[in-house]
Amino acid sequence: MKKLTSIFCALILLSSQAQAASGPFIGIDALHSQARNKADNSSLLSGPQNDAKSNGNNEGYGANLGFRLDPLFLFASAEVFYERLNSSSRGFSQSNAGTGPNVEINDRYGAKANLGFTILPWLTPFLTYGVANVKYGTDVSNRRTAPLYGVGILFDIPLTNFSVKAAYDIQRFDAHYQNGQSQSQLGVARLGVTYVFGD
Repeated sequence: MKKLTSIFCALILLSSQAQAASGPFIGIDALHSQARNKADNSSLLSGPQNDAKSNGNNEGYGANLGFRLDPLFLFASAEVFYERLNSSSRGFSQSNAGTGPNVEINDRYGAKANLGFTILPWLTPFLTYGVANVKYGTDVSNRRTAPLYGVGILFDIPLTNFSVKAAYDIQRFDAHYQNGQSQSQLGVARLGVTYVFGD
């Protein structure tokens, strides 16, 4: 019984130490993004079939700031972010060849909320939901605002206010350009570090 009590007290102590990092935070991320375009026959009178696709990958970086709470064994945070993506993939036009200008996804900014549950001291998986404004360019430059959703995991480095975060999110939007349109899907994987200004 004493051994069980000792284990329970140790877990409570570890949990309280992990929760000590609540407060405002800043973070930086390394990004790997994949842009995927799918032909939209509602705007393509000839050319590719509706399931025609093109892909593009690239690396980028991001920064974020927000506020984090750790009530009991829960994790919740809200943040605003900016990401430089530098991703591109081939678009589609009404030509018989079916190809159009590259859809260059330059950057995006937005806000999101994260909610998770601590499964081990300092280790927390979480879900993400938010909205982001994406800047893309083809033969014209444009912006679209669309929701994003994803998953991630957070590791709080013991006895510090630093955390390591790995996450992946997806955002879908319609990319419009001269003589064409495509359904774009943007997937972003990130590995980052955050610092919490807490006790």
